[in-house]
Amino acid sequence: MSMNFYISGKRDITVNKTGVVETQHCNYQPWQTPTKVTNEILASMLPVEAYKAWVMSKARDEQEPVYAEDDVFCDGEALSYKTVNPGKEECTQVDEWIAAVVALGYELRFYSL
Repeated sequence: MSMNFYISGKRDITVNKTGVVETQHCNYQPWQTPTKVTNEILASMLPVEAYKAWVMSKARDEQEPVYAEDDVFCDGEALSYKTVNPGKEECTQVDEWIAAVVALGYELRFYSL
């Protein structure tokens, strides 16, 4: 079993009604990484950049068919094809998630499980 790379956020909040301080957590589910890669990412000074570099080393452009709007089951002829890259999409998603949670006051943590 591999040790995978994970990203989480943590922040303390105060409940207005009671004044109680609680800790909130949020998690990002990155792509599954081999243990060796996880260790390299965690040893990096910039773990997110190391993770994204690994993602892009694995991802390739793919041609995805585009079907007519009313062809909900995609069983007709493809009208065209568009180029997609799951790695680019993952890098965008992780950057957007990090920006959102940091803006909300979360502190990031990078770890393996």
